[in-house]
Amino acid sequence: MTPLGFAKLSGPQHFKGTNEEWVQYEIRGNRLSEHRRILYRAFRRGSGLFELVYENNEDRFDQLLTEAQEIASSVQTILQTPAPRRRVRVQR
Repeated sequence: MTPLGFAKLSGPQHFKGTNEEWVQYEIRGNRLSEHRRILYRAFRRGSGLFELVYENNEDRFDQLLTEAQEIASSVQTILQTPAPRRRVRVQR
């Protein structure tokens, strides 16, 4: 949000599924003289936190919003928590 002048942050949209949980914000602001909108989504996988950002001009934002949300959802599905490391026992 920092590079956007006079940015306005929408209220958080919270989603929770069986094994998924994420928070999504929509941000509106100006970058120089252009009106911009940003979709920000953060989700947790195991102990990691992932952030996805989609930004476009105000008038073209909705054109690719559905695709951006589908990409974010597919990334959430693909990311897996790494398997725990196996400990090797040393026999004496």
